[in-house]
Amino acid sequence: MAEKRRATTFRTSRGAIVYVEAPEIYFPPQITVSQLKQGLREELDIHTTFQWERFLRDGLNAHFIGRTVDLNMTESFVEADEYWSQIGYQEAGLASDFAGAFTLPKNLSRFAVYSIRAFKYAQFIVNSRLPTLKLLGNETEMHHYFGLEHGAAFYNGLLCFSLTKTATVDNELHAFVGTSSGVSDVNINIDRPADFATALHVYRILLSKNLATFLIDDDPVLFVVLSGRSDPVIIKENVQPYSIVLAQSMPSSLTALIELWTNRTAAGSADLVSPVSPYRLRFSDGHEITPMQLPLYDEDTNNLFAGLGIAAGSETSHPVPVFGFNMRTFHFRADQAGDID
Repeated sequence: MAEKRRATTFRTSRGAIVYVEAPEIYFPPQITVSQLKQGLREELDIHTTFQWERFLRDGLNAHFIGRTVDLNMTESFVEADEYWSQIGYQEAGLASDFAGAFTLPKNLSRFAVYSIRAFKYAQFIVNSRLPTLKLLGNETEMHHYFGLEHGAAFYNGLLCFSLTKTATVDNELHAFVGTSSGVSDVNINIDRPADFATALHVYRILLSKNLATFLIDDDPVLFVVLSGRSDPVIIKENVQPYSIVLAQSMPSSLTALIELWTNRTAAGSADLVSPVSPYRLRFSDGHEITPMQLPLYDEDTNNLFAGLGIAAGSETSHPVPVFGFNMRTFHFRADQAGDID
């Protein structure tokens, strides 16, 4: 029998298929053509979206890859389920139902997971409680990031929420926006739910060609206008009804990100655990242009223009992002004559 000279392994999310080729003897494959087709169908299907049922069938590692950073700032690959697990599998009417354990061990500086697939015009949503961050070691800064990023170090795109803790910032909600040419840390804490640590709230990011929209409980809190600038410029920050940033262009496809980040160089006193779970996480492809209808507000307030009385002088509305839309229509009606600029 001739010696086998070459072996090629094709790895899928469900295992490995090995096809062996020899110069004189043909070794038949161990699977049928129909089984191979089924495996390929499942491999293509598995990354179309992320949802609860796919997690139950395939587990975390079929959808996510993990990365750790140790106390010496050395980065390494890790399986996603090494430090992330689903705890609850039953509904009892509590905010803690279906909780997870996304864990930064005390002997690591950072732990992150990224979706294996990048989603086109991604829609990211997490309906969850958030942890109360505490400085547990020699770190001076701590972030719980969740959103969209084109791999570590935001080289080609970052759009994410950040729960932030420092010596002077106590669990404020921020957003990080930009690329390697510049990233803005945008304070949106005015919109952080007061009961963020005890009640479920929906945090959503919708990416389209011209705009990225951050929402909390379906209310817009930040518009990122993808205007192609070389670096981000904050137009409105930490005001109601929403903040506005002009930013660089982003890739049409981004991966989902969840991370616990610190700058510690010595072990902490305890692990840090977030309740974010696979059950409460969804992401998928979205739309190139997302139609939008917004009411007009008095500038920097939640006071609607509708019903506003103007006895004298003028009123200025909060800016409305219209960049990139083919049609922009303002509907305005008043009970007496006036001028609109």
